Amino acid sequence: DHRDLHSFPTRRSSDLGIAYTEIDVANDPAGAAELRRLTGRTAVPTIDINGEMIVGWGPQARQRVLDGIARKKGQAG
Repeated sequence: DHRDLHSFPTRRSSDLGIAYTEIDVANDPAGAAELRRLTGRTAVPTIDINGEMIVGWGPQARQRVLDGIARKKGQAG
């Protein structure tokens, strides 16, 4: 359920030490244009982790987000 995505960053960001920016593409024309430029579409949710675009919020997408965060943290440490 994509609604779980809204609690994911705030719930997990302090645990994982990550920063994020939420952009409401329905109300932010510049944000929607940037999403189209990056992905060719305006599908939501879309998560960008170091240039890896993850679209959707099913189990596989959640795992890709966690894996991407782990890789990013590994690069920082």
